Amino acid sequence: MNRRSLLLTTALLPVAGCSTVQSLLGTTPAQWASDLSMAAGWVPTITAALSALGTASAATIAQINTLGAAVQKDAAAVATATANVVAGTSAAGYVQEAISALTAICNVVLPLFPATSVLVPIVDAILAIIPELAAAVGLTSAPLAVTPHVVYTLPMARALLAVPH
Repeated sequence: MNRRSLLLTTALLPVAGCSTVQSLLGTTPAQWASDLSMAAGWVPTITAALSALGTASAATIAQINTLGAAVQKDAAAVATATANVVAGTSAAGYVQEAISALTAICNVVLPLFPATSVLVPIVDAILAIIPELAAAVGLTSAPLAVTPHVVYTLPMARALLAVPH
């Protein structure tokens, strides 16, 4: 390892704020795009469940769907990025936009589900990827307005989000 790479690695460690060094250094824009896409893929299921429960207005459902579509669009933009986001490219802006949308979605939907809902772990999994994505692009994630029922590790969150729905 040369001096430059050692200094870069050392400089990134305190910024990371991730649960593990591997979660920062081992992820790529392709992984972030996958995480965002998996999270956005659950939005129609979440809104359908909220509609069935009758706990959200039609306007709220429409807003959540719009935010989910924005996350999906941002995920596609990140997937096409060719540079490393940690080094600072335009993909970081897309990740930041997606984080804002996911945070808004979670803040709205989590209180609308009963604690026993099968979708609560999905929302908790989305909440688990937000700080990881933020740290990966050098952001400090804002405190969430909701508290997850279960705090998942990044691999656990990805496994939950990967479940077919």
